[in-house]
Amino acid sequence: MSDSTSDLSLRGEFVAGQELHSRLEASSLSTTDAAYQRDVRAALAHFETAADLVHRVALFSVNEIVEDINTTDMRFLLVESYQGDLTLRLVGGDRVQILKTAKSYFEQFLFNCDTHDILRAEDKTRLERIKDGAVTRGGDPASARAQKIAQFQREKAIKAKIEVDDADREFVLTLIDLHVLRTLDHLTSVAQEEVMLEEMHRMRERAGDAGGERVDLARDAARLDAGLRGGRADGPLLSKEGKVSWGLRFLEA
Repeated sequence: MSDSTSDLSLRGEFVAGQELHSRLEASSLSTTDAAYQRDVRAALAHFETAADLVHRVALFSVNEIVEDINTTDMRFLLVESYQGDLTLRLVGGDRVQILKTAKSYFEQFLFNCDTHDILRAEDKTRLERIKDGAVTRGGDPASARAQKIAQFQREKAIKAKIEVDDADREFVLTLIDLHVLRTLDHLTSVAQEEVMLEEMHRMRERAGDAGGERVDLARDAARLDAGLRGGRADGPLLSKEGKVSWGLRFLEA
């Protein structure tokens, strides 16, 4: 439950982070713009402090279901969702690590929702598919399209409900539902990007190995040529037939 000594600070950090996040959502700046990245990092700092306060005061108990959580505290379940979204907006660092960090935030958010009996059965099923790697494998295009349409319709209905809901508790629950949907979308994108980055890494390794082999072969040819010259002052260079040929093939991205 909420601790009154920390409540004001927690609420302030959370609201400050939300406001920056909303500004980023509406921004026309490029994600690589310095001002945009400053806001991303500032928002992350606010949510990091908020997360620390949530854990410090043990705001949520694993024994609580959603009905046991008061409305004021419930919004703080969104902290990890915001952290994951903002982390994905970071540029200029190790992209693999950025994806790993964002994924850990998203998975923690969904775990918390499941712990407090908020996560829908269909969302649990989708999460398992993501974890099993199903979203990165080819599937039935018709089924994938039907799922995307259903997700779009659900998100549209959630947004409409948010606009007309004037009951605080229902508003927060609806907002959490929207974040669950977006988090699952993010996790799908992360899984697909991880596969792409892994393939790019393998391509670079193959290219590097082939390049290294080319350098070694050239060095060996030079040494052999030098040896032939050393045996006879006017010794011939290696003939074309005597040289080792090699090729370097790159996979298409």
